[in-house]
Amino acid sequence: MARIDDIDLIRRDYSDPDRLEERFKAWREYHDPDLLGLIEHAVAEGPHEEILEVGCGDGRFSEQMRDELSARVVAFDFSPGMAARAALRGLDVQVGDIQVMPWPDAQFDVVVANWMLYHVPDLDRGLTEIVRVLEPGGRLVASTMGHGHMRELWDRVSDGDSAPELDFSSENGEQVLQRHFPHVDVRPMFGHATFPDHAAAVAHIKTTLTRAHLADRLPHFEGPLRVTTTNTMFVATRD
Repeated sequence: MARIDDIDLIRRDYSDPDRLEERFKAWREYHDPDLLGLIEHAVAEGPHEEILEVGCGDGRFSEQMRDELSARVVAFDFSPGMAARAALRGLDVQVGDIQVMPWPDAQFDVVVANWMLYHVPDLDRGLTEIVRVLEPGGRLVASTMGHGHMRELWDRVSDGDSAPELDFSSENGEQVLQRHFPHVDVRPMFGHATFPDHAAAVAHIKTTLTRAHLADRLPHFEGPLRVTTTNTMFVATRD
């Protein structure tokens, strides 16, 4: 199975904004509770005048933070195509690699990383850069998924465990972050995603990075499919 931090795979996947839009429906439209609302609340708990979102995608969450938190938000993404989408929202957008960021030390109060740190080939290098651009006492708010995420969906299409191995997951995220931050707060975000019908579930599978080939295996079903989601938010504070 291809690795979820394979650069060529990520580059191809994030070159298609429509593909990502379909995949993001699972937690933007189908999910309960509102995960982005929980993340925004965590960002607002401390100083948040200067926010950097790494892996901003189409910029929707950066725009939300800018407008609802009255903050200066910089959106940063590896993909020029996604950055172009984000720029349409009137955001300050830069294209680049989290492992070598262009800002001076202590530039931001908060760095936000939503479901993206497991894509970083050298995660410790990326986290070192995040610490560097944070002000003393600044925070990283990072979310990820855990083992068993959407188990009810994946059990229908796979005879075995088809989940990709994640270098940053609900299970290992605290340990990874403790290598760089003195304090890490772990906040489980359990919930459910309800796909409205068979076609929606198939569309979601087709847009995943490493399991798209399983989409045709999903048996037909009538009505909605409710699956359990296992996500975790980590709030890590630097010295």
